[in-house]
Amino acid sequence: MRSKLADVQEITTFRESLYRLFSECLLRPPGGAVAAAWQDPEWRGSLARLLDLPLSILPRNGELSDELELATEFARLFVVPATMTCPFESYHRIPWPVEDAAYGSLLACATHRVQQIYRSWRARPEAETEEVPDHAATELRFMAMLVALERQVRAAGDDGLLAATLHAQADFLDEHILAWFPAWMATVQARARLPYYRSLVEVLLRFLEVDRNTLESIVAARS
Repeated sequence: MRSKLADVQEITTFRESLYRLFSECLLRPPGGAVAAAWQDPEWRGSLARLLDLPLSILPRNGELSDELELATEFARLFVVPATMTCPFESYHRIPWPVEDAAYGSLLACATHRVQQIYRSWRARPEAETEEVPDHAATELRFMAMLVALERQVRAAGDDGLLAATLHAQADFLDEHILAWFPAWMATVQARARLPYYRSLVEVLLRFLEVDRNTLESIVAARS
């Protein structure tokens, strides 16, 4: 019989892999491991079950066939000087309080705030993404790091650090990612010309909602 710890660790491993995959999706056009994941029937089935979505919602093989078209669409949506769909928290959360206004719209207070959070956990997700701290991919990569830490401290039996890690994930989702991703992704979906990116943002938003609920369930089970 599988232990409850094994079940939770399996879920945690899958959560980490999804945060990393979605981070990659927002860094570059699909290719390599990203394309392989979307084309893997077993992986697609696991994701559809986790998110309670029909398989038809997920990006499909045929949507990944034209690499040049996908690269052009990626640049149009996510590469500065893209407007309205640019992937930076500081752009989408203006206006900020007056004391933060001096930073401007990009590299603004959101950048400094998330960077402080990263440093408090001795994490440098921007070193992995090679993007600014408040880039959507960097924020998702930080969540992947926190989930990886959750798995490690759970295995080590450190309840105090485990509780802190779970609360850090929930707080970062609430105060940063979920504070701007939904409106931003709605804009991306409205402006995307290719089915791949319309599907991607729908699945990503659903994952974030499910994961927030998953965190609540994990915390409740511990209390």
